[in-house]
Amino acid sequence: MNMTLTPSYKKTKKPLSYDHFVEERLEDMIIEETPEMLAAIDEGLRSAATEPCVPIEVVRAELKKKWATL
Repeated sequence: MNMTLTPSYKKTKKPLSYDHFVEERLEDMIIEETPEMLAAIDEGLRSAATEPCVPIEVVRAELKKKWATL
């Protein structure tokens, strides 16, 4: 099958360009790691390893049950 591009298609088709706005927004969202933040992360990991946790499957099932009724 031989497909040719119509002039109107050529006019609407734009080449991909780099979006600097997205890069700037992502840089704004990056949070600097502070000693306090790293200590809180370590504490959370220790807590998750030593204390009882709710499995993610149970959380998903409960959320699905709750949100399916709305």
